[in-house]
Parts: sequence; structure tokens; C-alpha cells
Amino acid sequence: MAEQWISADAAKRMTESDGQQRAVEFIIELASMGLVRSIATSARGAKNYNNFMSWDWKERDWPIPEWFWDNYGGMTEGERDWELGRLSGICYGPDGLIWLELRGVQFSCGELEASLRSARLPARSSLVAQVGRRPKYDWPAAIIAVFGQIFRGDLKPENQADVEAALQAHFLTRDSEPAESTLRPYAKLIWDEAQKA
Repeated sequence: MAEQWISADAAKRMTESDGQQRAVEFIIELASMGLVRSIATSARGAKNYNNFMSWDWKERDWPIPEWFWDNYGGMTEGERDWELGRLSGICYGPDGLIWLELRGVQFSCGELEASLRSARLPARSSLVAQVGRRPKYDWPAAIIAVFGQIFRGDLKPENQADVEAALQAHFLTRDSEPAESTLRPYAKLIWDEAQKA
């Protein structure tokens, strides 16, 4: 059966109808973790972002990489039109700053539906009493992100230090990063589980 893709607007409406209050942020988080794939029917990029009319490359049906969604919140000077599926701006790519222009942004319908089903599991607040201020670091998201890398084969840790480095890299894109001593217990949990595979 062929992959079914839905527009960015349809993905947003599907997520909103499922009760997600911050639908776009939810979709971006899933895409940045590799849990929901995305494509752009038309994509182009320029390394010289001061003169972005001189495109370095152009693609059709471009698989949008996870690093794009990791950088989405920090993109500048661009367009974010989910209704039309047009996203553009300056962001960090694997080779440094790049101007990207994406049109016809679409998401995997099956993967989004599966993620929404998973999100319907009992909320954390019903499992653990929430008292006091929110935790400083989103450890569940970090753990899922690193497990996602291992599952997809993007990360092949040879020891616990490799897992610690991946966790550290995950937090580098956030406002602050935990100390190595704080990372270590979480890295050990991931490493011990990864060894069972």
C-alpha cells in the first residue's frame, strides 16, 4: 500500500481535533524526533542566505530532515504558513546556516495517527502527582529522541558515553543543558535497555 501524505493544514486540523492544544508544536516535536516523516513537494536552499535568490539546490518531493524541525523555532526572516504548507527562513543545517524554502509541506498520515493514538495513553498527570514547579528538563522527550536515533540506526552507541553525548546534543538545541552528572543516570537507563536488543 502506498504511503499516504496529508497537507500541513490537514495534519494540524487532525491533531487539533484529537484534543492537542498546541497542535503545530506537537507535530514539530514528533517530526524532530523522527516519529512522523515529512516531505516538501518543492524545496530549495541557499548557503549564501544574504542573497537567497541564488539557489544552491532545488528538489522535488524532498524528505524534510529532522534537523529542520529541530531548528524550526529559531528560524528567522521567513514564512510559516501551515494552511498553504509554505515554510521558509534561515536555519542551521549540517553544514551551517542555510536559507530554506519549502512548499507543499506534507506529513505521513499513518505515522501521525499512530502518534496521536500513543498520546491518548493516560496523561502523565494521572500517573504521577504533579506538585510544585515544572521540571527544568524534559527527560521523557530526550529519552525518546535518543531511543529514536538508536532505533533508526542514526546512533550506534558503543558505550554509555556515546549515549551521554547524544543526550547532551539533544539539549544543546534547548535553552540550557544539564550537567554531565545529571545526564549519567538517564544515559545508563538507555544504555542498559539498548544492550538488550
